Amino acid sequence: MSGPRAHELRAAMGPDPKLAHEVALTGSQSGNSRHWEDKPNAGYSGTPMWKIKAQLQEQQASAQTGPLKVPEGFKQVEKGKPMYYNDKRQVYWSGEDGKTYVYDAVMEKYSLLYDGKAFDMRIAVGSCFHEKAFQARHVLVKDLAKAAQAMRMSVEHLDRPCALYALYEGHRGKPGSG
Repeated sequence: MSGPRAHELRAAMGPDPKLAHEVALTGSQSGNSRHWEDKPNAGYSGTPMWKIKAQLQEQQASAQTGPLKVPEGFKQVEKGKPMYYNDKRQVYWSGEDGKTYVYDAVMEKYSLLYDGKAFDMRIAVGSCFHEKAFQARHVLVKDLAKAAQAMRMSVEHLDRPCALYALYEGHRGKPGSG
């Protein structure tokens, strides 16, 4: 059976004048010259907010005037070089970029040292071991930063809070030595 299909008939007849009154036309469809009012981002450049914030941070960083101030406790390694060393922390500080480094003797180069961040949260840690687990030893340090401070060790490169969990298994200890 041949003949025009329903969608072909509707297209040939044009829009139904009864339906045109029920449909709300947009500004550009009605012939209104102010079609920009229908756009949700009217008046904005279209640049994403994250990009604007990143550009602002770059501008603020470049706006800092004057050379970087050497942190307390750092002494210059060699005259004429912008590298400083701290005996207490055993780290280097670069006067060019203001970042801390450690010296890798194997690779014979400076490696960037991560500066730890402090977060406002708490960690609840616990453990439970039974007496028959004589082949396993464990270490549980609930606050590694405090333990390191007591042992006069630097863990400034770790985020806070931090903890240490270690399980040593298979050392063949004596039964009941727990």
